[in-house]
Amino acid sequence: MTSKSPQILVADDEVPALNLVRRIMEREGFEVAEARNGHEALEMTANQPFDLVLMDVNMPGIDGFEVIKQLREHEETSRVPVILITAHATTSGDVAHGLGLGADDYIRKPFDPRELAARARTKIKAYHLEESLKRRTEELEALVHIGEELNESLDLDALIRHILEAAAREIPADNAVLILYDRDLAFKRLSILEEIPRLADDAARCTLADQLKDISSAGWEDETDTTRELLHLYGYQSVAWATLYHHGRKMGILALVHRETGVYDDDALRLLQSIAKQATLAIRNAELYEEQRDYAENLEEKVKARTAELQAAQESLIRSEKLASLGRLSAGIAHEFNNPLQAILTCLNMAIEDITGGAPVDLEMLQVAEQHVSRISKITRGLLTFARQDEHTYEQIDLNALLTETFILTRKQMQNSGVVLEIDLEPLPAIHAIADRLRQVFVNLTLNAIEAMPEGGTLRVGTRVSGDFAVIFFEDTGVGITPENQARLFEPFFSTKGENGTGLGLSLSYGIVEGHGGTIQVESVPGQGTTFYIWLPITQEAHEIPKELPAKLKGPVPVS
Repeated sequence: MTSKSPQILVADDEVPALNLVRRIMEREGFEVAEARNGHEALEMTANQPFDLVLMDVNMPGIDGFEVIKQLREHEETSRVPVILITAHATTSGDVAHGLGLGADDYIRKPFDPRELAARARTKIKAYHLEESLKRRTEELEALVHIGEELNESLDLDALIRHILEAAAREIPADNAVLILYDRDLAFKRLSILEEIPRLADDAARCTLADQLKDISSAGWEDETDTTRELLHLYGYQSVAWATLYHHGRKMGILALVHRETGVYDDDALRLLQSIAKQATLAIRNAELYEEQRDYAENLEEKVKARTAELQAAQESLIRSEKLASLGRLSAGIAHEFNNPLQAILTCLNMAIEDITGGAPVDLEMLQVAEQHVSRISKITRGLLTFARQDEHTYEQIDLNALLTETFILTRKQMQNSGVVLEIDLEPLPAIHAIADRLRQVFVNLTLNAIEAMPEGGTLRVGTRVSGDFAVIFFEDTGVGITPENQARLFEPFFSTKGENGTGLGLSLSYGIVEGHGGTIQVESVPGQGTTFYIWLPITQEAHEIPKELPAKLKGPVPVS
């Protein structure tokens, strides 16, 4: 159908009546075809679509009633409006019979030409509205089905195949083409429903992609040179395409081609554009799914690698801090060794003199030497335990005993700095912990307290039980910490000691305590001193750490 004028079939066995109706309808702008009997009317409606049938009832062979009955039995002609024109239907029964078979109206002869034309226009308009509604309903149903079909697949290759098949199924097409671009509108991929022999190589595919890409506006039967070349090159006479947009970004083009001319109209283009919108969302979902799948597949390996790096870095930092702590301890430990060594040397010299002079060796003098040897042995064991880097075994730990070892290791520094140690250790249950790690924390907090009191002062160390936790506190009378520095105190590489500090001690100490299920809290007033509280769970079922510090910790502490 190439003309926009309504197509009418007039069926009447009386030639004068047929000619009269034809002239009336042609004068009103209709295109008229003629049938002389019922058989001709059925053959013509089967081969050509009509907008209206004007038909006499009494015709030789097959009358008008039978023609209507057969028209309504076939899908292609079931909705074509039929107006019966007759002089023989004079009773209401005849009219009812015709309407019951499916006639849309009756006009009795003789008729008013203006009435005939008006009724014809009304029926044609209603028919076109009904057909339009039917097409829109079918389009909506098709779009719903396509949406369900596209949402079933997240594999991009399978999805593109579904898109091309759905578009070619719902809209007449000999082939379907989908072109996708990247974010820079560069050619990304070309997908064709039916592989065209001439497009077997990549060069031919890119040529087709470039030609379609050059088409700037959506339309059909475009007369630009590019489109004509494209159609003629592959033997197609009609093309329709729609652009795929996602949030304003051009993602690609969906195109349909046909070897016949005049195939694509406004309805076809509208449906293709709706399919393109659904295809855009489905393609974007598939792309996101592929990105997430690739990310998920690599995430586990990335996490493992990153975790290994962090663990190695933490071990390195712990070793570095241990070495730094040992360096800070070395001077005091040297003095700690020199004193008993001097006593041992004196005792041995006196024993040698006694033996040389033939006098009996003084037993008390040898016992003094033995005591100092034991003292050196105890210090050596503590140093070896502290410096051991491969000990990570959890065991039942006596915190008070661990603190006592710390005081032995740091006693010389406190004496040289004029720091007085006050101890108040309450009985504590053993906890499950790594001894050398906690010893490192205690030594670090003790040395920090000593450095915070350059003019001397008092360090109070105590232990308490608070609920499900053991609490150890280190309270000094030093320079204190400003609120700004308190907020960053446990950050790696943050130090208030300038070039003399690594900024790792408190950060690593916090990580060690947190690794044991506990935490470190700090209270400080600039110019008055600082208190660090270490909370360690007594059992694995320990509840949340209390927000309030136990008042018992702030009671008087006796001088040791």
